[in-house]
Amino acid sequence: DGRVIYLPRALPAPRNADEDRLVYRAMGLVQLGLVRFGFLSNRALLAELHRDWVLRTAWHVLAARSALRRWREEWPGLAVDLDALRLAA
Repeated sequence: DGRVIYLPRALPAPRNADEDRLVYRAMGLVQLGLVRFGFLSNRALLAELHRDWVLRTAWHVLAARSALRRWREEWPGLAVDLDALRLAA
């Protein structure tokens, strides 16, 4: 909705508690990035994208990657957590 960050109540059990923390942190950063960096501001475009699951999925993947890249640039200390999450997958 462009105002609220939505996170799931639960995920499949992580291999360890650190992974769980990293996953939730990354999900929060993606959601916040979508709002802060304006990815959710063009309602007409979003409505069009959401009519096709391929476009919707591709847009979400690219928007999430862009948001995480921008967070890395703005807050370089986040790179350690994001790299650890990528290595855990």
